[in-house]
Amino acid sequence: GANLSGTYLLEADLSDADLKNANLNGSYLNEADLSGADLSNTDLSNVEFCHADLRYTDLSNANLSKARLCFGNLRGANLRNANLRNVILFDTDLSDADLNRADLRDTELKHAKVVNAYFHNSIIGISKSLKQELITRGAIF
Repeated sequence: GANLSGTYLLEADLSDADLKNANLNGSYLNEADLSGADLSNTDLSNVEFCHADLRYTDLSNANLSKARLCFGNLRGANLRNANLRNVILFDTDLSDADLNRADLRDTELKHAKVVNAYFHNSIIGISKSLKQELITRGAIF
């Protein structure tokens, strides 16, 4: 895949782009449109995605460790087997997202929208009370 590490792609239109297996480590994608893009098996560690549109994006097997996705839109995204350790998902829309087998240890989920988000078999290092709160907000475990 392409090596785009450290790239500034602010407000970029990458909708439906094929970026599988790319290296975007440390890139800036704030307010970018990545809706429908294929980012499977991509290194997205330390990437900043604040206010980015990642609706229906394929992020399966992607490494998003230490990424910032605050106020982002991940509605319907495929996050199966993704590494989301230490990711900030503050006030991010995860509605209808597939997080099956995702690693969510030390992930910030405060104010995340999780209606019908599928967390089955995920590795979640969160408290029982937060898990219950996510279920109350519509998450599926």
